[in-house]
Amino acid sequence: MMMLKTLGLFAGSLILAIALPTAPATAEESPDVRLKGVIEEVLSNMRSRQEEFRDDDEALFAYVEEMLEPILDNDRIVRIILGKKQYNEATPQQREDFSQSILQQLIQLYSKTILKYAHGEVRYLPYEPRPDKPYQVINTEFLVPAREPVALTYLMREVEGNWRLFEVRAQGIYLFKSVRKSLRPEIEEKGLDAVIQRLRASAQRENVSARFSHWLDT
Repeated sequence: MMMLKTLGLFAGSLILAIALPTAPATAEESPDVRLKGVIEEVLSNMRSRQEEFRDDDEALFAYVEEMLEPILDNDRIVRIILGKKQYNEATPQQREDFSQSILQQLIQLYSKTILKYAHGEVRYLPYEPRPDKPYQVINTEFLVPAREPVALTYLMREVEGNWRLFEVRAQGIYLFKSVRKSLRPEIEEKGLDAVIQRLRASAQRENVSARFSHWLDT
């Protein structure tokens, strides 16, 4: 339950952070500049297409999937969620299937929430480069009227010349590590293939975002 509440805190900001603009960014562009440009572009797009997206879930989900696919560091995310032992034991096909099933869950979980909170704003805190580290840290705050700011930290690393997102921290809690904690007992009990099938069935059966977005309203 705590993991789900944490997901609700930064549902909107995750989509804003990992959305892909028309022109791919390279590592020549600093990650904080990359992040800010994407967030402002997506906020504007969500606001201008709000009526369309509100009435058409398929269009909304397709748009979000298009944004997610090129910018997420899928392999690193799968490693984080599965953990070293389960990742090493999984076949390449299992890793790919698990990555796709988790992506569909993220799309359904976050899409309508960011649409609802597209009027929010992001405060960008001063960026401090870490040239001696394998990843960069970008600190922001998500601002919604009449609510306390939500502290959001994005972890990005360079992959083949592009900045890719592999973790998000909200109010001190890591998203994908929390997902690992939630899924681990099920994977250990039923196996990875069973969890993949369950995630796929859940994505096809319902729009899970409707179940979680209320945490931003409490």
